[in-house]
Amino acid sequence: MDRVFYSIWKNKYIRNYIKNKVCQDLVIEIKSIKELQDDHRLISLFTEQDKRDNNIYIRLIINDEEEYDQYIKISSDNNQCQQLVVVDDICLKTDIDLNFNMFHQGIKRIEMFIYLETKITGRLPQSLTELVVKSQYVEIYNQSLDNVLMNIPASLRKLTLPLYKFTKRVELPSTLECLNYTTRISDINNLVMPPNKVYEGYQVVVNSLDQLQLVHNLPWVHKLQIRQVRTTLKHDHIPSHIKHLSLDENGFVEDDSFPQGLLSLTIAVDIPINISSLPRCLTHLDINSYGYQLKKGMLPPTLKKLQIYHYFEPLVAGALPDGLTSLSLPRFNQELDVKALPSSLTELDLDYFTKELKPFALPPHLKSLNLNKYSVSYTEPNCLPNTLTSLKIFQISGPIEYAPQMNHLTYLSIGILNQSVVRMIENCNNITLDIKSIDPNVNLQDTHIHLINL
Repeated sequence: MDRVFYSIWKNKYIRNYIKNKVCQDLVIEIKSIKELQDDHRLISLFTEQDKRDNNIYIRLIINDEEEYDQYIKISSDNNQCQQLVVVDDICLKTDIDLNFNMFHQGIKRIEMFIYLETKITGRLPQSLTELVVKSQYVEIYNQSLDNVLMNIPASLRKLTLPLYKFTKRVELPSTLECLNYTTRISDINNLVMPPNKVYEGYQVVVNSLDQLQLVHNLPWVHKLQIRQVRTTLKHDHIPSHIKHLSLDENGFVEDDSFPQGLLSLTIAVDIPINISSLPRCLTHLDINSYGYQLKKGMLPPTLKKLQIYHYFEPLVAGALPDGLTSLSLPRFNQELDVKALPSSLTELDLDYFTKELKPFALPPHLKSLNLNKYSVSYTEPNCLPNTLTSLKIFQISGPIEYAPQMNHLTYLSIGILNQSVVRMIENCNNITLDIKSIDPNVNLQDTHIHLINL
């Protein structure tokens, strides 16, 4: 068997094919300059065509100013700069004064933090396709960043900004395909959009009915946040072209006030709404609380994602739409009957759920399950699906009886790693464990586990 393996592995084409398929659609993170230097020979095995054909990205993490200085030194040195050729993506983890002219050629993505005092010089690399700007401030402006953004390269396809106030007039190129950006309507004129272009990630914030009225004349704005408008919102207040709406600290909302084409709705505080009157094409609903029992036909049939932070009523069969894929009811703690949850669910968050699980009560195709407060160690067969890739049951500290083998699990949060847990994960190759303690008698021999991240 070994002879057959090595004879195949000697074939360069097959070896490269296996390498690329194993790493397909991966972002490979290099966590320091030292790691880049130590592992450069292995990382450089990926050619530009390998990465392009298989959607593989090599990301270099720069953790502090000292590492940034090391990066600039390597980039400026003709003998060392080849180490950076393989790097597509640079992620700066802290606020650092930057000179984009010193970044290496061929870089495709930059992620950075800024503060008011951050100094940024130079021009963005002509190879850049994505720029992500982050800040710890609620709202920020930076004149030197404005200067950089006034010369966005034609290669840039995606731009992400925090709640940002432009101090100068910046014109976006027509080649930009994706914009994630939140602005107050009072600052809207400083960012010039390409004609006939709509960016779904472009959000406008308004704080009064007068400002809300202005949005009626901005048909390219599809995402809107209404903050601290204390008066009642009526049917003619919200523009009909809005597709994504967020309400924060507002007054009441009359029935049928939401645009009929609305796709997502987020309500951050307790605002009474009539769920039955929501637009029937809604796909995402995120509300803080709902004080009545959900019944069949109340929710839009198109709903894919639902979060109700405070929901305390029982769930009955048919109350949730058949096509729902993600459900978060963090405070729910009622008995969960069979068929109360749609079989379409792949993500389920019941953080405070402590009732004993019934067989087949959980959907059969779940990928992610959060039962963080669940502490019932003994469960009957068929209570947990074997399709899970992520499972949180952190309060369980005893053996898990009848748990199925979970061959696809990559993340597990549990109170103790004991032998019953090992049996559950023994066929997992690579898994991350979040645990309080490890049973001293636990034995990992005769398992397929190659790597455990603690």
